[in-house]
Amino acid sequence: MTDRAIARAPYVNVPWPSPPEVGLVRLEVDFFTTTGRSLHLELRWENYPQGGSWLCAVTLDGKESGSVNVSGAGPEERLAALADRICEQWLHEAVWGGWPLCTRHPSRPMWAKVDAGMACWFCEADPADRARIGELAGRPAGGDNRRRKPGRRR
Repeated sequence: MTDRAIARAPYVNVPWPSPPEVGLVRLEVDFFTTTGRSLHLELRWENYPQGGSWLCAVTLDGKESGSVNVSGAGPEERLAALADRICEQWLHEAVWGGWPLCTRHPSRPMWAKVDAGMACWFCEADPADRARIGELAGRPAGGDNRRRKPGRRR
């Protein structure tokens, strides 16, 4: 048996960069005002020997659900990308039928993307139906949209 040394680069603890600007509160407010449920989003730095990256930790109704990478050129692009990923990974299933739903097409979820420099929700059926992320107050909640027969319980 030969002795071999394993070469590893020295770990250099570098200071964290400033957190990226993202309007996380806007997404939290939309979720609460349309569902009455709690969504907490928190930026966290994940440090690696060769650098690191910013993650957004997702806590739904007090239970940490996971995290997603933060990416995008500017604040509105980052917010739209995070909203899209978080909806796809957690919120569409957490709120049965998708979230958020369009007011004119209540069986259709809205999707996040940037329009004219603003992160917005767009209806998949009619992109003219849109709302700026953070301004869904007063819209109906996503949820169980199945029609039920009178007198039947869930």
